[in-house]
Amino acid sequence: MGGAYIGPPSVAALSRARRECGASITQGIPDFMVNAEQHYVTYDKDPKYVLLEAEKRDLEYENYEKSISGWAYEHGKGRVVFTSVGHTIHAMWVPAHLELQKRSVRWLLKQI
Repeated sequence: MGGAYIGPPSVAALSRARRECGASITQGIPDFMVNAEQHYVTYDKDPKYVLLEAEKRDLEYENYEKSISGWAYEHGKGRVVFTSVGHTIHAMWVPAHLELQKRSVRWLLKQI
């Protein structure tokens, strides 16, 4: 899929949509915060496919760790979208994350 797991999840990750990449998926999606597990991965494809970046926010210590957290690309006649944004019900219903999921499915189905 383009990456590999590198570290344990953190809680409270800020996701930043990259507007210059995957415009049809991320256009107008604001940055959003989820209080859920954010798994960290390495990424080994072209940076032009990156959709999301995450920042682990440890506000108590003002310590931030950044990681690529989503990408999309075409593969043969198909398409691939990956995100490592939190998967709890609380994360799934964050409006910006929900919109990102909907657009990802539409992009995979070649509707956008």
